[in-house]
Amino acid sequence: MGVFPNTVGIDYKQEFSALYLGLAGLYRFQQSDISLQLKWSPWVNAKDKDNHYQRDLTFYEKSNESADLFSVSVNYNYHYTQSVTLFAEYVYSQYSEAKADMTLINNQTGETSYYSDGAGLDNQNSTITLGVKYSF
Repeated sequence: MGVFPNTVGIDYKQEFSALYLGLAGLYRFQQSDISLQLKWSPWVNAKDKDNHYQRDLTFYEKSNESADLFSVSVNYNYHYTQSVTLFAEYVYSQYSEAKADMTLINNQTGETSYYSDGAGLDNQNSTITLGVKYSF
């Protein structure tokens, strides 16, 4: 709690990597096409880095077991001319929780603590994109 003007309190970065199985389809009609893409994986590895600047602590987490990925994307294109395409796309991705080992570093003292299964990483996100493509 409090006010911290012009100060970064925390930054956080998650990374998920996966070898996945996918299925894609495309349907064309007149000047339009629609595509669907599905992705699934039981082989997701995850890691993160979490900096707490006010407390001068850094947390590292790395999954010690695989998690699951499910992703779906739908894309619609309208070919206005041979060069101009209007498009819309929706993407949804979900990474299930991966248990992770955690390393905590006190940046003032250099002291390090390790916690087996001390963290978990998961994520879900979605994106909507609208745009114009010009091909030449």
